[in-house]
Amino acid sequence: MNTTKINNQNSMHNVNDQITLIGAGLVGSLLAVVLAKYGLKVKLIEKRPDMRIETISAGRSINLAISTRGIKALDLIGMKKTILDQAIPMYTRAIHDLEGSINMQPYGINDNYYINSISRNVLNKALLDKCGESSLIETKFNQHIESIDFKNKKITCHDVTLNQTFEDPYKVLMACDGANSQIRNFYNYSPHFRQSIDKLDYGYKEFTISPNPDGSFRLAKNALHIWPRGNFMLIALPNMEGTFTATLFLPYEGEISFNELNSRIKVDTFFKSYFNDTLNLIENLTDAFLTSPTGHMVTVKCQPWNISNEALLLGDAAHGIIPFYGQGMNCGFEDVSFIDKLLGNGNLDSINLNTIFNNFFEERKPNCDAISDMAYDNFIEMRDKVRDPKFLFFKIIEAELEKKFKGEYFSRYSLVSFSNVPYSFAKLMGEINYNILNELAGNLNDNKEVDFALAAKLIKIKCKPLFEPYLADLANLVNDNPYGY
Repeated sequence: MNTTKINNQNSMHNVNDQITLIGAGLVGSLLAVVLAKYGLKVKLIEKRPDMRIETISAGRSINLAISTRGIKALDLIGMKKTILDQAIPMYTRAIHDLEGSINMQPYGINDNYYINSISRNVLNKALLDKCGESSLIETKFNQHIESIDFKNKKITCHDVTLNQTFEDPYKVLMACDGANSQIRNFYNYSPHFRQSIDKLDYGYKEFTISPNPDGSFRLAKNALHIWPRGNFMLIALPNMEGTFTATLFLPYEGEISFNELNSRIKVDTFFKSYFNDTLNLIENLTDAFLTSPTGHMVTVKCQPWNISNEALLLGDAAHGIIPFYGQGMNCGFEDVSFIDKLLGNGNLDSINLNTIFNNFFEERKPNCDAISDMAYDNFIEMRDKVRDPKFLFFKIIEAELEKKFKGEYFSRYSLVSFSNVPYSFAKLMGEINYNILNELAGNLNDNKEVDFALAAKLIKIKCKPLFEPYLADLANLVNDNPYGY
C-alpha cells in the first residue's frame, strides 16, 4: 500500500482516506483517476444518479470539441487513443450563408490540425469506468451536499437513495461540481472570497439532424457547421451514429429572440428566412423549437479558489466559461494536468497541499481568465466576423504566414487549440498577430500584394523572442503533430 502523506501545515496525516472529491462529471472523474495514480485514496461524491445505469439529462450541450489540452490530460491516464477512437475529427469550419452556399475555413495548415467532436455522455461514462478500475476510488451517487462546515471539516449530505441525512468528516476537499457549484457558494462564508457570475444575454436550444436512410451523414461529416447571421447563429457537430447535434444561439430579448419566437407561424417564418437550408434536415423543427428547453450560459470568475489547505475549486466550479472556443472541458482537463504536474514535482512522502493549492491558483487563475475573455471574442467571431471581408482576408494571409514561417508564426487559434502554451500567452500573441496583419495588409485587397520580407522582419522582432520560454509547450505544433502521434 502506498504510504503517501499530506503535509497539512505543521502536522502529517495519512492520506489514504483523505481526499473527498465533489462532482463525478468530466473533470472530477478524470481528477479522481489522476489522484489515484499517485496512491491517493479518493471518495468521489456525485449528486446525480450513475449515468451508466440511469438515463439522465446531460444538463448542457451533449457535444464537446476536445483538442490538444484535453487529449494531453487523457494521455496521463492512458485514455488518449480510446477517446479519439470514439470521436469525429473536424478539420474545418463549414460556413453556410443565407443563399445556401458553403465556405470551408480549415482549422490549420493541413489535415493534421483538427478538433474532435465527442459525446459528453460517452466521455463521462468512459472516465467513470476508469474510476471503477481503481481500488482507491470509491464513487457514491445520489449524494446532495446540504452544507459544509469548513472550520470543523464536516459535510452534511443527504443520500437520496437511502433517504438519509448524515454528517461526513473530511480531511481534504476538492470540488469539481460545475458552474453552478454548491461548494463555491459555501465559500461565500469566507470573508476574503469574491465571485461574479455573468449570464450571457443569449440562450440556446438543441436539435437533432438525422442521418440519411442509408445511415450516412446529411452534411459534410468532418466539419463544424456554422450558420452565422450577425446577431445569432446555428451550429452543428457530428456524432458517431451519423446524426448532427444542431444548436441555435439566440438572444433572450429583442426583435429576433427566444421571447419573440412564441408561436408556430413566427418560428416557421424565422427558419425559412434565416436557415432555409435546414428545414429538410431537422425533423419536426417547429415542434422541437417550441418544446425543447432553453439553455443558458454563464461566465464564472472567483477568487481565491483555495481555502488554505482545506479545499480547492477546479474546472467550471472555479472558472466557468461560455462555450465558443470549445475550451471549457479542455481548460478543466488542463487543471487536472497541472495538479498532476504539481504532484509529480513534489516529494510524495510529504505532499504540502497548502503549497500545491496556492501554486495551482496563482498559475491557473490568469490563464483561465484569459480563455474566458477569448471565448467571448470567439463568440463574436463565429456569430458575425466569419462573414466580414476584412476578417476573411486577414485569415487568408494568416494561413499563408503559418505556412511560410512554420515554427515561427502561430495563429491565436493554433496556440489555443493545438498547443499547451498558457492561455494568457496565446491571448497576448493574438493581439501581436493582429497588429502584424494590420501592418502588412490593413490597406490591401489582394493577398498577392503582401510584403513577406516585411512579414519575416516583423515576426523575427515581435514573435520569435516571446516563444523562447514555451518551446516545450510548442513542440508538437512545431513538429506539425498537435496530438503527439
